[in-house]
Amino acid sequence: MSRRSVVGEVDSQLAGRFGAGNPSALRRMVNSLVMRADPGGYEQRRRAKVAARVLEIRHGDHGSSTLFAELPPDRAQAIYTLCDQDARRLEQQGDQRTTDQLRVDSFAARCLGGEACGTPRAQIFVYIDLPALLWRCRTIPPNFRQELHLDPGCHRTCPRGANRRGA
Repeated sequence: MSRRSVVGEVDSQLAGRFGAGNPSALRRMVNSLVMRADPGGYEQRRRAKVAARVLEIRHGDHGSSTLFAELPPDRAQAIYTLCDQDARRLEQQGDQRTTDQLRVDSFAARCLGGEACGTPRAQIFVYIDLPALLWRCRTIPPNFRQELHLDPGCHRTCPRGANRRGA
């Protein structure tokens, strides 16, 4: 079905059905109409959107940041539901934070391994080209050097003939 005919069909079905409603309701209604008018095109766009999933951080002012995750709705709903259940449980236990605060703190705790309310640990990753480092060391036994040289991943980092140096 051509794009023009889909737009025309959706437009004709939408005419007169939507007054001064809110934008979210209009968006849901249009999506539903498009899905019925062009299911093949809708599925193609849905797959492209899932493939383009992304996690972004947007730093704001006054010490705040926003995490933005665009992901499939089943996963987004599952994450939200888990955080909401955590928040409701904490409310029932007498926690005085707002429900939104509890949800966000639950989300952070789940992502940080239970450390939402404290200061997150700094995580520093150091990558060492171990084979290349060991090739420069003359006290490494030759058989160990040979084992490293035979490692398929080693060929990308070790110069050819490096196993002969210092042997």
